[in-house]
Amino acid sequence: MLLVILMMVALVWVYLSLSQVAFKCYSELNLKKETAPSHAIELQASTSFFFYRNGSGFVKFTGTVDDSSSQYVLNRMLPFKYSDLDNDGIYTINFTAQKIRAIDDVPEDLWSKFIETGNDNMPYYINLENISKNIYMINGLASPIMVCSSEQN
Repeated sequence: MLLVILMMVALVWVYLSLSQVAFKCYSELNLKKETAPSHAIELQASTSFFFYRNGSGFVKFTGTVDDSSSQYVLNRMLPFKYSDLDNDGIYTINFTAQKIRAIDDVPEDLWSKFIETGNDNMPYYINLENISKNIYMINGLASPIMVCSSEQN
């Protein structure tokens, strides 16, 4: 009986000690989009990516968005669902919502120039590749390459 109890305690301890986070990484992002001749908007943000083992995750943006006349504060989180159906390292990401902090004042028409959120019919495809210990490259089919550092070993 004591052996069964010890096995149960060990199983609970192993289950609780396993991280639900499959992957997390951090990066600085600088994007510039030409919206008209001689007019551009620029996004500068710290980003955090979290992929959970259950196929969900989120990306957090903290920074600024500048257009030619104003600078806006960016502070939002974008939850998503992801899958790698072919097990080929190319992940399909569908943003499910966006959670905007009260300090975030980026107009939606500017934000949508960079990314469309909350639309399950608009999948994004990324390739996640380990290029060195704890250094990963995230490459989207229609987005720039981003290098991020991970806490994973």
